Amino acid sequence: MFNKKEKDLFYHEDDYLQVEIISKSNVFEQSKTLSDINYDFSEYGFSNIGFRKAKKKPTSSLNINVNEFKEYLKKYSLIKFNKTYSGYSSNSAPKENTISYGFEDYAILFDYKKEVVQNIWIVFSPKLKMPFPSYSNLSKALYLIGNKYDMILVDWNEERMINLKSKKDIENYLNEL
Repeated sequence: MFNKKEKDLFYHEDDYLQVEIISKSNVFEQSKTLSDINYDFSEYGFSNIGFRKAKKKPTSSLNINVNEFKEYLKKYSLIKFNKTYSGYSSNSAPKENTISYGFEDYAILFDYKKEVVQNIWIVFSPKLKMPFPSYSNLSKALYLIGNKYDMILVDWNEERMINLKSKKDIENYLNEL
């Protein structure tokens, strides 16, 4: 089990919105894959930067109330973190207006402005590392979010879109992590 005494969560700044939960209406019009961005890679790393297009329906446009969303996450979370920090290994800062809940090895985070959820994303958290996690709590929370708000999960690292209205799709994705 994880240490419930550690009530703060740190995520690396590079993980912000890398695995995000967005409105289903943002499914890409041009392609069914996420690999449309051309990256030039050399022995020295990437030589160009790919930019994602703005979402046609940002999460903030769904007007998800912060308190309502917290109640949904609380149903299945194993821990609510008191504070959320971000940055990199030698420099981190508290993230104001960001709330995070722990589920097995992962945390669901969201930021807000004026009581409206702006963005929702998932990060791996070593503090939550559990032996042989079943992901049942995370799976239930994702399914609830998908059905309540008609949302999908986009994993930019793995170039995958997951239908959050399908328990089978969620379980397959989580079992492959």
